[in-house]
Order: sequence, then structure tokens, then C-alpha cells
Amino acid sequence: MCYLVHMPNDNTLIISDVHIPYHCADALPFLEAVANQINADRVICVGDLLDAHGIAPNYEPHPDALSPGNELKASQAYVSDFARVFPEMWVCTGNHEYRVHKAAQKARLPSDLVRPLSEVFDTPGWTWGDDWWIESALGPVCVTHGDKKKGALAYARLIGASVVQGHWHNEFALQFQNSRNRVFFGMDIGCLADADSLALAYAKRAPLGQMLGCGAIVDGWPRLFAMEVGIDNRWTGRLI
Repeated sequence: MCYLVHMPNDNTLIISDVHIPYHCADALPFLEAVANQINADRVICVGDLLDAHGIAPNYEPHPDALSPGNELKASQAYVSDFARVFPEMWVCTGNHEYRVHKAAQKARLPSDLVRPLSEVFDTPGWTWGDDWWIESALGPVCVTHGDKKKGALAYARLIGASVVQGHWHNEFALQFQNSRNRVFFGMDIGCLADADSLALAYAKRAPLGQMLGCGAIVDGWPRLFAMEVGIDNRWTGRLI
């Protein structure tokens, strides 16, 4: 089920996959700077805000990574920092958040014994859902995690509406499509995960590296913001 948030005149910051606590060091200062520059009225995350590496049910976690308990504590601490900067946020449930439910099912735990993420983290102003629909100058926009189909424009063509998505860490692009009677777009917004972290070791041999950044809807139109990093792998402070 998709949820609808009406905000045709609002500037919206759209956060990509952060993978807390395996996030890049300056993810939060970067996002705060983008939010301030666009004068963001709303903030949406496309999901995989959390990594949940230690409880991944379908493969073995890295033996040197944080234990599940320590990963949760580190995640709670950083989410608290996030919530201080963004006290109100709409969050898509990504495949990494679903790891919690999958692990519980694999352990044959009844659903009543599993706490929702809204209770695990002290974020009363955050609302979790599968997708979020917003309004823009080009009509309705589906903000979704991105694991339904690779390529935001391809998914936009499939559902007949503009799409903003993450999930694919190496996809960072904005494409427009003219359907003769209107224009819609697909925007892939990369990620803000630390590529050198143990949780992302599985991607080390991938031919394409990840793109750091986020997206936004400003004055009704989509925009991409790349996170420029130096040789120390830290954000340079510039917004591009």
C-alpha cells in the first residue's frame, strides 16, 4: 500500500541509502547543508537508512563487523543525531530494514514479539511506510526504495508517474521522458554508505563504485546533489 503526502509547493529533501552505522562520515552534515540550501519543508528517506548487517538472514555477516547488539547501539546513537537535525521525516522501508522481519520469521518469532522500528528508535516524528507519493510541478512523484526495478526512469515508465529511488548505489542520474501529453522523470539518488566498511565488503569486486549524494524537489522540479569527497574520503564542504 502506498501512502500519499500532498505537498505541491514544498521543497523536499530526499535522502538516499545511508546504511547506519556503516555510513560515510559526513553524511549528516552534508544532508543538513543541502536541506538549508533548498530551504526544505519536508524530508523523505528512500529506505536502507539502517544496514542491519549483523542480523542478515540470507548470508553470513562479516566476522570482524559489529555484533548485532553493538550494531543496534551504534545505530540508535546515530539515529538520535539524525532525529535532532530532522525531527520530522517520512521513511520508506528498504530491503535492509526488512532484514529485521526476515530474521524474526526465520527464528519463528510471532509478530507480536517483534517491536516496530518506530519503537526501537526514539523518533516520534518519523513515519515509516513502503512508498511515499508527493506532488510536483510535473505531477505526482513516487518516492520508493528502488528494489522493484532497476532504473528510476524504467520504473516511472512502468507506473506512469515520476519516480525517485535509491537502492542501486552506483546509479546517480536524472532523466526526463515526454509522453506526448506530459513530461515525467526518473531520478536515481545514489547512497551515503561507507564503501570501505565491512558491511559493504560484498561490493568490493563490483565493476562500478558507488555514487554519494541525495536528491530534492525544489520549486516543483527534481535536483541531484553530489557529495564531493577528497582523498581522505571526507566531504569537501561544497554542494554540487
